[in-house]
Amino acid sequence: MKLIHALLASTVTIAPVNALAQAEATDLGSSTQEAAPAAEIVVTGSRAITNGEQAPTPVTVLSSQQLRNTAPNLAEALRQLPQLTASGTPATPNPTIGGGPSTQSTANLRNLGANRTLTLLNGRRPAIFGGSGLVDTGVFPQALISRVDIVTGGASSAYGSDAISGVVNYVVDTDYQGLTAEARQGISTYGDAGSYAVEVAGGTSFGGGRGHVVASFNMNGQQLLEADQRDYNLISAATIPNPLAGQPGQPQLIYRENATIATGTFGGRIITPGLNTIRFDAAGNPVPYTPGTESTGALQVGGDGASYPSTLVARTRNWSAYGHAKYALTDDIEVFAEGSFGHARSTSPNLYFFNLGANGAYTVRRDNAYLPESIGALMDEQGLSAIQLGKIDRNYGRNVTFFDSDTWNATIGANANLWGNWKLDIYGSHSVSKTRYGAQNNRIQARSRLATDAVFAPDGGIVCRSSLTDPGNGCVPTNPFGETPLTQAQRDYLTATSIARSTTKQDVAALSLHGDVVEAWAGAITGAVGVEYRKVSLDQVADPIGQANGFTAGNLKTSSGSYNVKEAFAELQVPLLRDVTLAQDLSLNAAIRRTDYSTSGAVTTWKVGLTDEVFHGFRLRASLSQDIRAPNINELFGGVVRGVTTVRDPNFNGETFLNIFSYSGSNADLGPEKARTLTAGAVYRPDWLPGFGLSVDYYRIKLSDAITQVAFQTVVDQCGVGNALFCSLISRGSDGRIVEINAPLQNVQSARVSGVDFEANYQTEVGNGDLNLRALGTYLDQYRFSNPGAATVEQAGTPTLPRWRANFLASYTNGGFTMTVQERYVGKTTRVVLPTTVDDNTVKSVFYTNLTLRYRFEDERMGSPELFMNVNNLFNQAPRVGQTNSLNLGFARMYDGALYDIVGRFFTVGARVRF
Repeated sequence: MKLIHALLASTVTIAPVNALAQAEATDLGSSTQEAAPAAEIVVTGSRAITNGEQAPTPVTVLSSQQLRNTAPNLAEALRQLPQLTASGTPATPNPTIGGGPSTQSTANLRNLGANRTLTLLNGRRPAIFGGSGLVDTGVFPQALISRVDIVTGGASSAYGSDAISGVVNYVVDTDYQGLTAEARQGISTYGDAGSYAVEVAGGTSFGGGRGHVVASFNMNGQQLLEADQRDYNLISAATIPNPLAGQPGQPQLIYRENATIATGTFGGRIITPGLNTIRFDAAGNPVPYTPGTESTGALQVGGDGASYPSTLVARTRNWSAYGHAKYALTDDIEVFAEGSFGHARSTSPNLYFFNLGANGAYTVRRDNAYLPESIGALMDEQGLSAIQLGKIDRNYGRNVTFFDSDTWNATIGANANLWGNWKLDIYGSHSVSKTRYGAQNNRIQARSRLATDAVFAPDGGIVCRSSLTDPGNGCVPTNPFGETPLTQAQRDYLTATSIARSTTKQDVAALSLHGDVVEAWAGAITGAVGVEYRKVSLDQVADPIGQANGFTAGNLKTSSGSYNVKEAFAELQVPLLRDVTLAQDLSLNAAIRRTDYSTSGAVTTWKVGLTDEVFHGFRLRASLSQDIRAPNINELFGGVVRGVTTVRDPNFNGETFLNIFSYSGSNADLGPEKARTLTAGAVYRPDWLPGFGLSVDYYRIKLSDAITQVAFQTVVDQCGVGNALFCSLISRGSDGRIVEINAPLQNVQSARVSGVDFEANYQTEVGNGDLNLRALGTYLDQYRFSNPGAATVEQAGTPTLPRWRANFLASYTNGGFTMTVQERYVGKTTRVVLPTTVDDNTVKSVFYTNLTLRYRFEDERMGSPELFMNVNNLFNQAPRVGQTNSLNLGFARMYDGALYDIVGRFFTVGARVRF
């Protein structure tokens, strides 16, 4: 009996097919699967279907060569696909200290969040990192990936939790024979943002052909691209309040460049009435403050207000190693072992510290030792004992966020041919991820206040006021005026590194059986059954300052917890009709899974699907499924943050109450999110045009019990209208006044997302070569998230969510030469979400052109060397200004790096050899 491949718990094997049938079975995209075995292929999407053409859920398949022809690496190539545009990359800076930057590449289908996309490696759950439960695809064995399958529909009944928006499965060629090595170097047209990568992989048989081993090593890095290295990043564009709002025909917001904040400058501006026409230059000298135009409250256009751009690309360094060995004990039993390790690091300059607004500005008293005499005299004239100083404090420099991760994974398993055509797949895996993240140069808030409150000591020296009564407190005085960098002594006192160290562990065990159940009237009924067990734990320790909320930002918390999941599933594929008019091949697919969470109890997921080959070459398909996403470790046990808030209480006629204690964060009582997913579509491959295929699929996802952090005011308002859930989150004193609001994450959000996916390809011979054309597109019809007490807003077509996205690919191969041209289209969006109005609410569409040239020399003695060059953004299109934030902190983050190219024209050259 033929030796079976390393079939995994969530894949099936189908019989040999020709190129056209193979493409049909995997939804038009697999005609160039160079690494797939010739005798059989593995199709993601079901456990029981033995003919991929009968899959009711759309599956897009891309070979590694197709992906490499569009971008230098797999992660970037996938991120450019319309369905995965919002996927994360390790080079994307994150302005949130506690959240990044991240070292990971993560898949995000439908822009529903990476935590609602299930990422698999060879059909199995790989290692996760951190408490988010996400998967870093950057540590996968890049050189051994033969293809990537994308299931664009709910698949929880087949795979378990997280498959709400779909599945992205990376398929490794565990039969690879030989040695391959690739090196590449990239640089932008401006001579910066350089990148590099080295990939080595090899495989060989042993034991007389009964065994096979493959291994790979990857290393790559990306240089930092600073905020000021692109002119288009210096325009400080924002949507700001319209001073004429409320007048006939006037919008609420106006879009302007050179927007600045009006409440602070880099050297400091006095915001106290009577002296608010004074600011301080870099040397700390008082000079007149020039106000901007179109000023409303905290924002203005021009003037002396502060603004600065965000970092464009983070610095990253990553390396990983992978090994897989398998051995056939008999002709029917094969065992395998797999191990991997990945290390990643990312750093990025982040925010300047800010002291803004009535509650945040520096308070400078009359006797401050650094107060200019002229200002002191003006204060005396007006009878002021103190002034408020608004400032974006560049004295400190930016804090630098960092994220390190080390991830190990070990898997063992076996595959066996049993009676008839029944097969057994069993495996167990253990993974550990250690992360270290936070921010260097983080400001200690209380010490900052003490240091700027500087006075003259009896001996004439300058000391902190607090040191007069507590000489041993170590306070080092600082000058709040101007932009003088901190001395080392000041920095040692005022700043520290906020850091959290976490260890996430995951254990998985799975067993499945699949094969023919019975021969029925229209063909064999096939089935699959199985059980799975998974345990996830998190142990995180944070620094003591963050634990006490001592930093200005990024107060990370200690947390720990674990949960386990027990699952059982079954699936049937039932042929209903065969060779009947309008039903040449009508089949039913049904699956059910019972999942029991140790934290929230049991839940059932299911799927029902139909496929119908109406006539040869034309097939209809549809599926309806109930899917789930369980809360991750962070959401369950990530810790609670204490703060204060201001709310209006309807119990007291809307009176405003200040300094109410508030608690937010994780919630151990969270339950799974639920989604009802509908897909319906058609596949057409006409006989009259060989090589052409077209598929169109509609999808609709209704999400309920989604996990979200509810605003404190919403909690109070919802309690006011009688919602018992929210009333239980509020504690009141004996006088009925609110004492505290305990509002952790809740399962209270709902959503509706729908659209249409399009895919077409055409393959033909042109001259002595082969021409491959392919188009993938998606239209977003609805994207609506609803929160309690808030109006549902349509977000389709708004920033980050264009209605239209598409890729057009043309590849021509003649001998050893291949040229590929890709056009990536991002449709127009709006700047703000209706019903908010703005004077310029249109962000234009854009086309990006990518060009790849490859030439392979047929010289096996030299390893058949291949040289290649990729040019991304060939025509150097500037990004569109879409993220027009309010600029309240002076921080201008204008571009969505997930949608638009923010680097500019980028050249990558490299070489590859194969022995």
